[in-house]
Amino acid sequence: MTDKETAKIMAVLKAAYPRYYQDISEKEARQVVALWDTMLKNYQYETVATAVKALIATEKFAPTVAEVIDKIRLVTTPQELGEVEAWGLVKKALRNGYYNSQNEFNKLPIVIQKAIGCHETLRDWSQVEASKVETVVGSNFMRSYRAKRKAENDYSALPTDVKNFMAIATERIEKKILTVEAD
Repeated sequence: MTDKETAKIMAVLKAAYPRYYQDISEKEARQVVALWDTMLKNYQYETVATAVKALIATEKFAPTVAEVIDKIRLVTTPQELGEVEAWGLVKKALRNGYYNSQNEFNKLPIVIQKAIGCHETLRDWSQVEASKVETVVGSNFMRSYRAKRKAENDYSALPTDVKNFMAIATERIEKKILTVEAD
């Protein structure tokens, strides 16, 4: 999205929420547009405009950048599995999980695999008493799944330059760890 397109988006927001922007100076307005431009530059104008339109239709107060990004993800990504639906897939995998844990694990969506950890965990869960699988294991899985989904959604909302910075920092840390282990 270009800075001119960002200015168009901000003009729409100003028209939709006139009280929110009524006492803003010209300098502050330029700063707001610059901030929004920085945060939304990796998105297509049409996508941002659609998200803003959806927010205007449902929200009484002017949205934040984070709310716009959340709405962008909502309108551009397929519906995610809920915790109960994900747990249903895990329970199905558990039925054949002792002898074929690797195969059953590989059939699961990536986010569910991340919540479980590894196929050995699936094999171990297949040996747990049925009542504990339904209560303890199910509860723990759903909490882990919810946390993984949130972490992935939060990461996907980050601007590209922040993701790049994080990747470089992670690489540096990994190199330091390898250097310490080699010594």
